[in-house]
Amino acid sequence: MVELISIHIGKTAGTTFRAVLSHIYQEQNVLWDYPPYPYKPPAPLPENIRAIHGHVSVKKYQGFFPNAKRVVWLRHPLFRLISEYYFARLYKDKGNHLHRSLIEEELSFSEFVERPAAQNIMSGYITGTSLEGFFFVGLQEFYASDLKELESMMGWEHQTVPMRNANPEPEYHTQVSRILEDVDLVQRVAELNSKDMALYEKALALRAKRTGNSVLLQETLAAWNRSAIMLQQARSEKHMVDIQRRQLAWQLGQLGYGPKQVEFIPVTKDQTKKSLLGFHIDEPSEVRVVADYIDLKGWVIGKKTDAQKIKLLYENTSIFECRIDGYRPDVAEVYSLARASISGFKVPLVIGGVAEETVLDLVVVLASGEDIEIGKIKIARISRKNR
Repeated sequence: MVELISIHIGKTAGTTFRAVLSHIYQEQNVLWDYPPYPYKPPAPLPENIRAIHGHVSVKKYQGFFPNAKRVVWLRHPLFRLISEYYFARLYKDKGNHLHRSLIEEELSFSEFVERPAAQNIMSGYITGTSLEGFFFVGLQEFYASDLKELESMMGWEHQTVPMRNANPEPEYHTQVSRILEDVDLVQRVAELNSKDMALYEKALALRAKRTGNSVLLQETLAAWNRSAIMLQQARSEKHMVDIQRRQLAWQLGQLGYGPKQVEFIPVTKDQTKKSLLGFHIDEPSEVRVVADYIDLKGWVIGKKTDAQKIKLLYENTSIFECRIDGYRPDVAEVYSLARASISGFKVPLVIGGVAEETVLDLVVVLASGEDIEIGKIKIARISRKNR
C-alpha cells in the first residue's frame, strides 16, 4: 500500500530526501516517478511499492491513493532559481526543454528568468491543491530540523543523510553574490515569480503555526540559515569576504531595513561567577551603526566544566550556534589553564533579516549542558533623519 507521495521540485533538497526514502523504504519499494513518467494511474502498482517520489505535479495523483500522505519541499524562489540555472549549465540535461534552451542559446541568468517556463515553477507543481492539503511542507532552509520533525510524525527512525546534489559550479557563490548585487534583477525575479514568492511566504506561515513561533521568527531563521550556508560553503573561495558582505547587504535591502544600531549589554560578573571563570566580548564592543552584518568576537572560560559553544536566542529559540575553540594566546597569558588558549570565538552574524528593535540573548553552553546567559545584543533600525 502506498503510504507517502513526495513531490520533488528541483533544487529544494529533493535529491537528499530521495536518499532518505531509500533508507526508510528500501530502493525497490519506492516508485521513482521521473521523466518520461513510466507510471500512469490508475494502472495497478506492484504490491511492494510503499512510496512515490519524483518530478511530478500533485495533480497526477489527485483522486488516487487517498490514504497516502502528501509531502513537498520548498525553497526561497530566488535562490532556488539561481541554483537551477547553474545546475542546468553544468549537467546539460537536453531532455528538459528549458535547460536545453539555456545551453543551446547560451542564456545569461537575466535572460533565463524571462522565459515563462522558468517562472513560478514551485506553484506549477502544486496547482490544484493548497499547501494546507499536504501532510507536511518542508523548507530547504530548515532541512535538518524539518526532516527530524517529519520523522517524528511518520514514526521513522532518524536518518543521518548529508545534503546531496550541491552545486559544483566553480566559484558558485561568487556568481550568486553578483546576481544578488543587482537589485533591479532581484526585483525582476520577484515580480516574475510572484506566485512562488506568495507560496513561500505561506509555507513560512504554516511552519510558524506548526512550531508555535511567530512568522517573523521563521523569516529571521530562514535568512540566517541561508546566509550561514553561503558563508560556510564560500570559505574555500578566494573572495569569501566580498561574497559575504554582498550577500548580507542584499538581504538587508530586500527586507527593507536600513542601517542598524547594535549594542552589547553584558550581565554582571556576579551573575556568572559560579559557572564561568571569565568571559569578554571584544566585538561588538560598543553601540555602533553597521551596514549589513556584525562580527561577534570574544572568549569564555568555564569554571568547573569547559565552555563548549555560544548560541544566540531569539524568542527563546536558538538561531545561531558556534563552537568555542578559537586560539587566544592573550587569554592564556592571564589564565594559566590549558583550555584558556582555545577559549575564543569569532563569527560574522547576519542582521539583515532581523527586524527593528530586536533583542538577542547571548548564551554560553557548558560541557555539563548548563546554559549561562552572558548578555544581550540589541539591534535597532536607525531612522532616516538620524542617519
